[in-house]
Amino acid sequence: MIRKLLFLLVLVIVTLQLTACGAEKGHSAIVKGNGDSANQPYSVLSESYVIEDIKSDIKINYPQINGLSNVSTQNSVNSILKEEAIRITEVYKSDDDKVHPDVELKVDSVIKRKSERYISVQYFGAVYVQNTPHPTNLFYTTNIDLKNGIKVRLADLVKIDTELIEKFRNGRYIPFDEGLNLEKERVLTDLIERFTDEELINMFVAADKMDESNSSFTFSYFTENALGISIGIPHAVGDHLEIEIKFDDIKNLIKAEREIWKDGI
Repeated sequence: MIRKLLFLLVLVIVTLQLTACGAEKGHSAIVKGNGDSANQPYSVLSESYVIEDIKSDIKINYPQINGLSNVSTQNSVNSILKEEAIRITEVYKSDDDKVHPDVELKVDSVIKRKSERYISVQYFGAVYVQNTPHPTNLFYTTNIDLKNGIKVRLADLVKIDTELIEKFRNGRYIPFDEGLNLEKERVLTDLIERFTDEELINMFVAADKMDESNSSFTFSYFTENALGISIGIPHAVGDHLEIEIKFDDIKNLIKAEREIWKDGI
């Protein structure tokens, strides 16, 4: 599999102890992204996780919601959003359970879909560890069922089979950097064709996990009209690439009982 070794080290279950860390809290609504309608029964605020007591330079911006009628569900959702956003720091923990010095990690977030039933968050940024050849571009996501206050994964929402793989191969490429367009560079098709159908199926089954089973660092997200899937690729071509598939093209693959699809597609 094509991926940096560091992603193999991410733990399955983590409980972050934040007593040694400082946190800056912002109160500005997140306005970037799709589906952020004023008609929604809740608002989204931006908060920041910052490590201040060591040499490392770490800042992760993540969303928090406010205004759900069920306070318990809102608390669960906010806990998931925070834990999922900062889970990436586990990769850089040393033996004393502190983030290793000389790590620069900057991550921002954007809401890709915001509805009464569902919120899909995209995290993007870069990490640089001193004395390594180059920074690594990061991309990961969190999808939450707001009615039940739980995280959901790609495998929870769609049937993963060769038909989905075909749709992925023929989906719409979404460049994440204006200076890097794999389609224009004529390397996109070659990158995707390096993976067999079986490999992509296994990657999609493990998608949205932060553990060694997701060594390809595959994540999913949702917009108003499309399913997005991100996979890891070599650093020389950006570290990750995103493909979006229109909902209309996968109607027969959706698991209709899930809350997201009750919004309509």
